[in-house]
Amino acid sequence: MSLSAFRCILRQSGLSVLTTNQVLCMIKAAPLWQLENNGKLILRTFKFHDYSSTLDFVTHTAELAEAKDHHPEITFGWGYATVQFYTHKVNGLTDNDFVMAAKLDDYYQESFD
Repeated sequence: MSLSAFRCILRQSGLSVLTTNQVLCMIKAAPLWQLENNGKLILRTFKFHDYSSTLDFVTHTAELAEAKDHHPEITFGWGYATVQFYTHKVNGLTDNDFVMAAKLDDYYQESFD
């Protein structure tokens, strides 16, 4: 089952930071994402053929983040959008970060690939 099929855990539910071993297992399910900041965040740069497509992707990402209450850092410009997931509450990565990454991977593949 793909990570994108999982639901995000609400913040009030008591998220816990993933261990290094858990992060290394989870990143295998999101191979296009990079571990950064000593394994405390994941990021991916998505490529597009025009600015309008980039903006569509960023808008979708923002709407998904609002719906799931899990907000990434997003930087974008003509032909690219870089998304970083990190859970501030635990100062590291949680399952939610990887679930959201998988959801974006699926959307990108379905809509832009």
